[in-house]
Amino acid sequence: MPESIRVEPVTPENAAQLKRYANEHGREHDDSYLPGIDFELSPDCPGYLLRNGDAVVGAAVLMRTERFRKARKGRFSILHAFPCTRKTYSLLLKAMHPHFCGLGSVFLFLPERKRKVRAILEGLGFSVERYSSLMENRDPADPEVRFPRGFTVRPLDVSDWDGIRRFARCVNVNFRETAGHIDSSPDDIRRMFHEPGYLKEGICMLWKEREAVGTVCISREPETAGTAEIGGLSVDPRFREQGLGRMLLRYARRMAHASGLPAVVLSVNAENELAFRLYRSEGFLPLQTMVCYTLMCGKRAE
Repeated sequence: MPESIRVEPVTPENAAQLKRYANEHGREHDDSYLPGIDFELSPDCPGYLLRNGDAVVGAAVLMRTERFRKARKGRFSILHAFPCTRKTYSLLLKAMHPHFCGLGSVFLFLPERKRKVRAILEGLGFSVERYSSLMENRDPADPEVRFPRGFTVRPLDVSDWDGIRRFARCVNVNFRETAGHIDSSPDDIRRMFHEPGYLKEGICMLWKEREAVGTVCISREPETAGTAEIGGLSVDPRFREQGLGRMLLRYARRMAHASGLPAVVLSVNAENELAFRLYRSEGFLPLQTMVCYTLMCGKRAE
């Protein structure tokens, strides 16, 4: 390892270099929360660059926003280095270690096929928490949407604060038993209206009369032209096995097509066999398996 390799914190002066590195290399691992043009340096998102001389050869950014801190977790939006060695990743993790304070664990996602990086992280104390499948549907046909009597879907408006609170409460209840779920606050839901991929009327709730019992979000995939992403698809446990999840999925696909987005992607935990079978039966095919790696914050990278 050349002596010129060093780690430095991300500052306003070098933040553009972080964004450039993330744009060039971040998608090799996970593009879900890459530092982009809207990245704001703050104690909630500390970052570090790895340099070899003047060249940037690695980057790490940890999201420890209020939502994650409440769950005592942190999520890496990027942890990437080359050469891909134990030393380069160890340097970035050691620099980030002070920001683990107050957290129980930190995590990130890697494609299953990235075996070399996975072996390095496992050697540094990370362990597999769960697997997730990225699935895609490119069927141009609009499926029939017919909700059982008494159930309706209505889009949420950014000005509807009561509805936003109901959405947060509903999605947290519905996902409570899902591995890896982190509760969302009303403020988290409101911020979704200002994200780059937001689609008008794309944040929806399923109602049974005056009670919110389901959720679904349809957004534009900023990094992939012509692609929509479905997220937050949930049904209250009391109303499952009535075909509501299938109808919400079809509703989301029809909305994506109406927005000029012929491809639709979503993610599902591998252990959620019922959801996986539902998506397969509706024409979704697996694209990639992602591995969620977790590091308990008491463990130090050596």
